Amino acid sequence: MRMHLVKTVRPSVIYFFIILSHFLYSLALFVPSAVTRSGDSGVYDYMAKAPIISKAFLAGPRPPVVPLFYKMIPHNDDARTWFQLVLYLFCWVFLAVAFCLHLTCQSSRYIAMVVILAFSTSYRIMMWNRIILSESISTSFYIGTLAAFLWYLNRPSTARISMACLCALLMMFARETNAFLVLFVVLVLLPFASIKRFRSKIIIISSIALCLFSAALISSNVGDRWFFPFLNLLGKRITVDKVMERYFIQHGMPRKNLSLFHNKYGTKTRILVTPSSPFRDLYVWIHHSSKITYARFFLEHPNLAVEDAWFYKKYILSPDLHAYLSFNRDLESKSLFTKILFPESMSWLGNWLIFVLLCAAYAMTNRDVRSALIIALGNILFAVPLAILIWNADAMEIARHSLQVGVMVRLGGWLVILITVDSIAKQMHLQKPLAAKAELNSSQSETASVVN
Repeated sequence: MRMHLVKTVRPSVIYFFIILSHFLYSLALFVPSAVTRSGDSGVYDYMAKAPIISKAFLAGPRPPVVPLFYKMIPHNDDARTWFQLVLYLFCWVFLAVAFCLHLTCQSSRYIAMVVILAFSTSYRIMMWNRIILSESISTSFYIGTLAAFLWYLNRPSTARISMACLCALLMMFARETNAFLVLFVVLVLLPFASIKRFRSKIIIISSIALCLFSAALISSNVGDRWFFPFLNLLGKRITVDKVMERYFIQHGMPRKNLSLFHNKYGTKTRILVTPSSPFRDLYVWIHHSSKITYARFFLEHPNLAVEDAWFYKKYILSPDLHAYLSFNRDLESKSLFTKILFPESMSWLGNWLIFVLLCAAYAMTNRDVRSALIIALGNILFAVPLAILIWNADAMEIARHSLQVGVMVRLGGWLVILITVDSIAKQMHLQKPLAAKAELNSSQSETASVVN
């Protein structure tokens, strides 16, 4: 009875200790850090003051989820960052627990929980909890969505898939590019609807996702969120590239005084492009034709979209974030696990990803973890179109906008490695009784031969 009690309680105690350690270490990183505001922080303040049922809120200059949570919290930046910390802790612990449910060996579960929670304390993730921007909440809801789908796949139920869809909804409306991430997933899932066993679920989930994507797109268009990013692109991508500039002029973009926009961000040129300015024709063209022209350009020149993103991959996967650490420069040195679990060197990262793919090939032999393996690999694979989208959708603050890409690639890699560790542990566990049986048969044969 006593041994049974020890065996039952011990895993729970270990899990509790791991989660408590993560909680205390996160607090140790968070509490000394200063609250930081950025240029976009005021935009979220403005939207948080607007009535929920209003154009300024539902179709404002930013997606509505972050302003919604800021509205629910008093106008106190410190309180808002504490909320971001709580959400961060919940989502990462939820992911660690949901992922561990897919593993077969107890020792592998302990290792997985430690690695996932330690990974989350990287300064590249942790730093955003103290910044009044969308990165913390957006990343947390992405992790929450991942966790909810892992939880659903472990034991499918209506309640669990409803929770997963709710997390996906909040993620989609937390950041513009998240809606396109969901669209990418749906486009990959739809061909599998031809399999009868999955047809109804895929059609239902895809239909809901496409409706939400349409709503996000309408909100973005009504809120005129494309205008400022296009000014950034006009100054930093279009006017500095003769091929692009010629293409856009051929498709109706006014060419008058374009040199004034050359190599400048929208922060400096936005004041020039208004309905009553000399650039009224450009203002009208941006609102009516710029988005379709920009999309058409990359459909006709897809190699340029991919080549640029690949050439500047370091700025997407391992950008310099020190500009956002101006008040918390010691956070990087205090984050003990960044160098180990969040590799920044591109050569190191490339070799590590090759190792991850080898691990995935081995782990595919373990049927018990295939659903978790698909989710893990999906993190890496869907990071590719998301990176291309982010690089080409705006020319400003790529380091901040691409945060989720770096998290997806590295987190997906660690999940694959953890699944492989579990597969090896399971194989070793299965071989022990076979080895013992073989040894027993061998000893029995030796005894029989001696007797004879």
